[in-house]
Amino acid sequence: RYKSIDERFQENTYQPLIIEDFEEKSRDDLKKKCSFIVERIDLLLKEVTENSRYDDFADMLQIFHQMQQDEEDLIANTKYNETWVAQLQEILEKETIALTGQIYEYMQEIGRIKDDIEDFTSEADMKTKYITQLKTTEQDMTDKHFSDKQNEMLQKIKTTEGNIMKEIRVHEETITYFNLVQKEIEDVLNSWKLRYTKTLNCLNKKIKVETDKVDSLIAEMKRMKELYAKRAEEINDYKVYKQQQEEKRLLKKKMDDAATKIQAWWRGTMVRKGFGKYRKKKDRKGKKNKNKK
Repeated sequence: RYKSIDERFQENTYQPLIIEDFEEKSRDDLKKKCSFIVERIDLLLKEVTENSRYDDFADMLQIFHQMQQDEEDLIANTKYNETWVAQLQEILEKETIALTGQIYEYMQEIGRIKDDIEDFTSEADMKTKYITQLKTTEQDMTDKHFSDKQNEMLQKIKTTEGNIMKEIRVHEETITYFNLVQKEIEDVLNSWKLRYTKTLNCLNKKIKVETDKVDSLIAEMKRMKELYAKRAEEINDYKVYKQQQEEKRLLKKKMDDAATKIQAWWRGTMVRKGFGKYRKKKDRKGKKNKNKK
């Protein structure tokens, strides 16, 4: 039997739009995704612990943070849609109450009001279906986005693992080559050290010989300087002696010249006076003896 709106509200049979089933389904999907994320993180932590790959762990943390951000965006979008549905429910309730208040005034037009209510109910059902379909579509798009991101991250993880293995192999080859080069350098260095030691010993011996020669030359030079100083002193003494002898010779020559002049003058005087040649007087013996006394 058809029940009017008044009868429905009097019997409290009216029920607002229920979205709990949809929320429960969303929560189940979210739990599944969280479980998958936790499982992936556990595997990654195990891999990091075994292989010490902290870069992969950091990348996975970044992925996890991004997925958390996407989850928060999804929850915010869900809350927004819930608010929107609640507003629609509130509008529906207000319109229903308004129509209920006018039923008594329009009893004559109950048939038309019945049709209006049926149209309004159909429209509300269509809106509800549209909202549900929209939320389902958004959820599918979100799931696809997460799936694409997950596949992209997994591919990036595989690529990163390959690059890390390549870098490890290159690093090991580099260390091997470096060890070989270091050994060659050490061998060459030891060879040069031996040559340097031999050369240094020879040079030290030569330096010792030359040092002994230099010491001998210095001693000889010192002796020659002392001999030179002695000879210079003797030469200076000889020069003084020669100068004294020269002075004596000049004095003697001067005296001889003076005596010669006096003798010549005396002879000339004796000759001019007719006394004959000059003869040196001989001292008388008596006078000589007297002078001795």
